[in-house]
Amino acid sequence: MSCEPNLARRRQWQPAGASSLHGSVIAFPKHRQPMYTLYGIKTCDTVKKARKWLDQQHIDYRFHDYRSDGLDSRLLQHFLDGLGWDKLLNRRSTSWRQLSAYDKSGLDERKALQLMLRQPTLIKRPILDTGEKLILGFSTADYQTLS
Repeated sequence: MSCEPNLARRRQWQPAGASSLHGSVIAFPKHRQPMYTLYGIKTCDTVKKARKWLDQQHIDYRFHDYRSDGLDSRLLQHFLDGLGWDKLLNRRSTSWRQLSAYDKSGLDERKALQLMLRQPTLIKRPILDTGEKLILGFSTADYQTLS
């Protein structure tokens, strides 16, 4: 799986006094902020708002699109462990409304995981993984704690 790094605004940068080995290794300053990963679908309006806000705050992140980069059970289990399947499952989505009554009935974590793996659009978006916590959805108040 590849992630699309948000490097558009970054130029080739090398700190003063840093050396490279064969042009491939660059030393970065120790105060550099951690790299976050934003998960979602690039056409989602809420994901677009989150990306725009992160860009405006000059916060580095990688964007992982479920459709192009994929979604595996290990990643989804990480989300379930951190957020819970009930919060993660988007019951207001068009994808949810299109599910059969059978798919919607008798939900538990195992069944929800199978549904979300089959249709990633059932996952609430975006999910921001800071390395320490997962933030579900986008709100300026939640994201302001990052900078």
